[in-house]
Parts: sequence; C-alpha cells; structure tokens
Amino acid sequence: MVLKINNAKLAIFIIISGLLLQATYALINSFGGSASCNLNTNYDKLVPFMNLEIISFIYLIFSLIVPVHSIYLVFKEKNEAFKLALSIILTHIISFCVFFSYPTCQDRSLISDPNFLLQTIWNVDNNCNNFPSLHAGIATCLMIANKNKYLNLYYLILILSCLFTKQHSILDVIAGCFIALACRLITVFLLKKLNVRII
Repeated sequence: MVLKINNAKLAIFIIISGLLLQATYALINSFGGSASCNLNTNYDKLVPFMNLEIISFIYLIFSLIVPVHSIYLVFKEKNEAFKLALSIILTHIISFCVFFSYPTCQDRSLISDPNFLLQTIWNVDNNCNNFPSLHAGIATCLMIANKNKYLNLYYLILILSCLFTKQHSILDVIAGCFIALACRLITVFLLKKLNVRII
C-alpha cells in the first residue's frame, strides 16, 4: 500500500501529533502529584549531580530539537520521518499507560541550590511520572532515525543528562530506551507487513 503524502501534509501531521502528545503529557502530569513510588537504587547514588548550566541547557533545548529534527527528515527522507513519527507516538502511548498504572516520582529533596536553568526545568516539569523516561525514549527514537554522528552524540549526552540532573533514575532511562527500541521494531514490522510506504 502506497500512501501519497506530500511534505507539507507530513510536516503538519508531525507538528499536530507533537502538540497533542505534549498536551496529553501535561494533563497526565497534573494528576501525578500523589505518586509516591521512587525507583532510585543504590547505583543511582553513584551518579553525580552536575549542577552545571550546560548540562541543564542540553536537557532544556531538547523540546526544540525534536520538532526541528523531525521536520528536517520530512524533506530529507520522508519514509524515515514517517517511521520516526509513528515510533515516537507509540512510545508516548505506552509511556502514558505506564504513568497511569504505575505513577512514580523522583526525590529532589537532597538537591540544594539548583542552577537557574535547572530550576526552570523543575518549575515546568514536575517530579512525577518519571518511569519510563520520555526524554530517553524520544532521544533513542531520534538516534535510530539519524545518521549524523555529532547529532547522535548530543542525543547520547541528553540521555545521560537525565541522570546528571537527577530528573530520572537509571531504571527510568533504561525503560525509556527499551520501550523506544521496541516501538521502532513494531513500527517497522507493521509497515513492512502492511507493505506501507510514503511517496
């Protein structure tokens, strides 16, 4: 089955789906205040807290990088952009189901005097619904779809910044990466099974 979707329609689909996912995440987060389960392990204590503006900046600008990279792929490699969009959507849906069924929180009580950018992140993104890490999941989706080694290095550092800023536990990050990889495999399998391609 061949889907005739021009670049503009695919870009609009990516933008609208991204906005809907962000709105859904914000809505779910607004109900996450009662989460009490913390998935930090002894290994998380070995990860240093890096109160550096650059680490916080890497984490903060990710929300801008995702749509820019996705739209770039639309004009560079349309089929890959479609696979990426479906993988990210599926990653969000599975993560949202986990957020509802197993709400978690990240303990920030031991962190004192966070830098300005990190405090900004905390003000926007509360410490609930951390498992799985959507930052790690989406970054994994982008790394699979991307062929630029420098951009992939940024995504790798972004995943690590989830730990260094104490936004997520190690288990959060591992789960996010694993779910994203599984969603990518499912997406590719279904598109191949249905013989779907974009022109």
